[in-house]
Amino acid sequence: MKNKRIRLKEHILIIDNEESIIIVNKLAIKISKTPNSVNFLNKLKGGASVSDLQYCIGTTAANILIEKLYNNEALIEEWDNNYSHEFYSKQLYYFEQFNENPNLLQERLCNARVAIIGLGGVGGLILQNLTASGISNFVLIDYDQVEIDNLNRQYIYSKESIGYNKIDVAQSYINSINSEAKIITYKKLINSSRDLSEIFYDNKIDIIINAADTPIYIGNIILDFCKKNNIPFLSGKVGISKGTWGPLFNKEIYDQDFSIIDETTLNKYIKRNPIKGSLGATNSILSSFMSYDILLFLMGIIPKSLGNKCIVDFNNLSITTESIGKNISV
Repeated sequence: MKNKRIRLKEHILIIDNEESIIIVNKLAIKISKTPNSVNFLNKLKGGASVSDLQYCIGTTAANILIEKLYNNEALIEEWDNNYSHEFYSKQLYYFEQFNENPNLLQERLCNARVAIIGLGGVGGLILQNLTASGISNFVLIDYDQVEIDNLNRQYIYSKESIGYNKIDVAQSYINSINSEAKIITYKKLINSSRDLSEIFYDNKIDIIINAADTPIYIGNIILDFCKKNNIPFLSGKVGISKGTWGPLFNKEIYDQDFSIIDETTLNKYIKRNPIKGSLGATNSILSSFMSYDILLFLMGIIPKSLGNKCIVDFNNLSITTESIGKNISV
């Protein structure tokens, strides 16, 4: 324990007054300002062994303060950034808040395989966020071509993309950021579980993300397939005043007692086509929440949407959750 090297996390706020020093994370810890305490804190900022810290202010005082800082989630074991030359290197310091070596969390992202169905206003933005986070193994599914009216919310496309397949432009976008990415594309409209079986029969996937809105019951088709094949799944969609995502399903959630509303029932009660009104800002809000939950899940951290439907109200900026029910439609 004495040779264990620890340091303050990168994001910890330190308020240095004339008579005291306040260390702020979830709580504020106030210590008297003395030459010894300043030396203790300076060593802790750069990383030090417990024995070095004990030497600064005494064994008992150091142990008490170290325990308080650990309880305040202000400390982390010293680590070197193995990804310091990568474009996503700074996010590893953000990962310090999760109390695990950030290198291990990033490694999980780099090794993850993600499928995205639908590369429009939600799917394209999720693709941007995941690519920027270092995920480089993708299966992309979309049947559409880029059109002029996509450009208000689908930021991976430009005027030069109009008329080209979305899957091809999306692949080029990923490669422009990460030339070593491994990408499989399918120009396909998903109408049944059989369509998914043809794609994923030998593809190991860590999560399937649904960002498509056609046909109207596509979320249920994918959920049924994922449940039968025990593949984690998350779906989301944007309305006029609200957006929803989740529940995020994994084996634990699939084992709960629920049934998926069948296509016949949905067709009976839902008559409208996907809404025409769509704003880039609201697509971005919903996609960012989804992306964050996906990243947490892939790193092994429980996201808010695991087993919960999340609803964001764009007008009052509130978020509510609903636990999984007996009958589900996504």
